[in-house]
Amino acid sequence: MNQTMEYKGVYRVKLTLSLISSALLLFLIAECILTSFDYIEIALITVLSLMFLLFLWLNEDTIQVVNALIIWSCTILIFYLSWLNNGIFDSAIYAYPCVILLAMFMGTKMLFVPLIISIFLQLLALTSAHELNLIHADSANFTNHNLRTIHLSIICLFFCLITYFFIKRFQESLEELKLEKSICLSLLAENEQLLKYDHLSKLPNEHICTEQMSVYLGSNADGHHNVYFMVLDIVNLREINNSFGHKIGDQLIIEITERLNLILQNNEYFYRFRGNEFVLTKISVGSKEFEVFKERVLQAIIAEFTVGEYSIAVHCAIGIAISPFDGNSIESLRANAHLALQYGKAEQKNSVQYYQPSIKALVDDKYFYVTALKNAILKKQFTINYQPKVNLQTNKVIGVEALIRWHHPDKGWLPPDQFIPIAEESGLIIDITKLLIKQACQDCMIWQNLGYNNIRVAINLSAVDFKRGNLPKIIFNTLNHTGMSPHLLELEITESTIFDDVEHIQAQIRKIQKKGVSFAIDDFGTGYSNLGYLNKFNVSVLKIDRSFISKISDLEHEQHIVNAIIMMSKSLGIQNVAEGIEDAETAQWLRDAGCQIGQGYLWAEPLPLDDFIEYLKNENQHE
Repeated sequence: MNQTMEYKGVYRVKLTLSLISSALLLFLIAECILTSFDYIEIALITVLSLMFLLFLWLNEDTIQVVNALIIWSCTILIFYLSWLNNGIFDSAIYAYPCVILLAMFMGTKMLFVPLIISIFLQLLALTSAHELNLIHADSANFTNHNLRTIHLSIICLFFCLITYFFIKRFQESLEELKLEKSICLSLLAENEQLLKYDHLSKLPNEHICTEQMSVYLGSNADGHHNVYFMVLDIVNLREINNSFGHKIGDQLIIEITERLNLILQNNEYFYRFRGNEFVLTKISVGSKEFEVFKERVLQAIIAEFTVGEYSIAVHCAIGIAISPFDGNSIESLRANAHLALQYGKAEQKNSVQYYQPSIKALVDDKYFYVTALKNAILKKQFTINYQPKVNLQTNKVIGVEALIRWHHPDKGWLPPDQFIPIAEESGLIIDITKLLIKQACQDCMIWQNLGYNNIRVAINLSAVDFKRGNLPKIIFNTLNHTGMSPHLLELEITESTIFDDVEHIQAQIRKIQKKGVSFAIDDFGTGYSNLGYLNKFNVSVLKIDRSFISKISDLEHEQHIVNAIIMMSKSLGIQNVAEGIEDAETAQWLRDAGCQIGQGYLWAEPLPLDDFIEYLKNENQHE
């Protein structure tokens, strides 16, 4: 910056020298043409020669001296020309203001003050010379020397003052502009930093990653080396923030950054894109080097972090795409690495998954289902079947489970396990559940009005159904609209549901229970089986998972588990239901063990509403 300013100063003085020299040259030519050669021409040639020498001598070190010599040589020349001609009345006198203005721009106070004093002394000397008849003016009009001196002094004085104040203000404005420019440059640098670097970890972001990787990918057209693109996702960062606070979460990000930076070697690069997503890349000829790098990254992440007074275990998922095999652009590599990451994350904790074309096919299939599900909700392509629940002691139907069914226009009937997980992941399950509750309650009122009283309907809920917090409102509006009694509705939740955002879900369950709706734990025994939660959520029914029931006749171990669940439910005053009963032998064993309710193909498969009502009629005829 200083070098630039010095260069501009030298350029400005050279320009001044050129302009002064040009003016002097014009004066010299005019004098040579119009007058005979005398002392004036000699003076002009002398000053011109001096200007030329100053031009050659000028540099960053001599600029102040050159400035002074220019000003003083011009001042002396003006005085000399005035002395040789008409003195105080000579036209050369009018060059004094120009010299003053030049001194203002080029000089300092140390140069300017002596210059002003010198000019006034020169004017005084010229006036005195007139008084002593040392100078004789050519015109008779030039008689009042003192008045002429006073006029010129006043003009020079006011010219100095006006010039000084204007130039001072001009200089102040320049300083303000310089300061504003400096601030703008600083802000620009900060914005560039924010644009290209993550504010928390200080890692380069996706803009720099794109720039750098584009260079590597462009130079790899012949495929001499591989570009490994690794997306690292901190899976449990949200849980860490919720448990320990965002301050600890931010510090954890910094700790992760520092640890991974320590393990980087040649041709290995580290970026942070957004949120909990990190990107690591490696340029390598063979896969063995990358395998070592990948293992270093994984081990560094899964080792516990100490943040403040907490020891925190990080769960991660890593997706990997390789150029040129999985793409030749940053966009394709990132997209494919993300696909691999999401696929691996769904499979296991701390997963490392390479991209494969089959993963893309699965994602496309999922996209098809999401689109088709949205369309199915709008066009009401879902139907509901009902599977009876039977009292094992009386063999009477005491309730049903409502099961959603989907008939796709092209693919036909699709099983729930094929679309329900996708509906949950996409959030569409909320709209499906709303349709299910409304239709099931309407159908329940149909068989109630036909005289089949006290047959309750059970509806499965997902953890996603609780996320919006409006589940109680949906249920209450449906009950009011259909006129159905709340005690005829049973809502089934899995054990994993009650461990997801416990307080939020518990508040909704209690609100619904106050209206008389009961809750059941579905698939009991396959999850946490926490007895404390059974009391905390005040469930009314335990459904023993079909995986135990299907093996109960052959495996003694399964019999012990089922016996324990039955005894526990009775001691807690909770009704028990065995699902998946397919033969009379299993039903008898459960009956002898004290199981209260059975459900399964032994009695009926899930039936459409009309078939279920027909089933109830046939049951009454056989009594």
